[in-house]
Amino acid sequence: MTQKQSPAPGEPGAASPAAAVTAFLAAVKLEDLQAMSAVWGTSTGSVRNEIPRVELEEREIYIIRCVRHDRFLIAADAPGQDGRRILSVQITRGPLTRSTNFTAVVGPKSRWYVEKLDLVPVDDICRQRP
Repeated sequence: MTQKQSPAPGEPGAASPAAAVTAFLAAVKLEDLQAMSAVWGTSTGSVRNEIPRVELEEREIYIIRCVRHDRFLIAADAPGQDGRRILSVQITRGPLTRSTNFTAVVGPKSRWYVEKLDLVPVDDICRQRP
């Protein structure tokens, strides 16, 4: 997989839960590992500071395989535990459309991060050839 780069945002995270998911999925589409890690994180901030680089890149490459898409739609945004937001996202790739949940969490400086995503519902997308 060729790693493509786009300019990293000035500040990690995003202004809202939906903006974090949108930025994450835009980075997936571009296969931009730096941009993905800028909005992937926990309540303490970006995962860049928590996971060794090689492991982080391996995880990102796997996630790219699973949520690569032709288009996506944030279908719902609901409250989760401890201030988290659960966003239901429809991922479409070719003839397949699957819904999965992204969990967003607020971190430092009131910036939002994609904390986790449920890969089980997109398993068949993961197994598709590029």
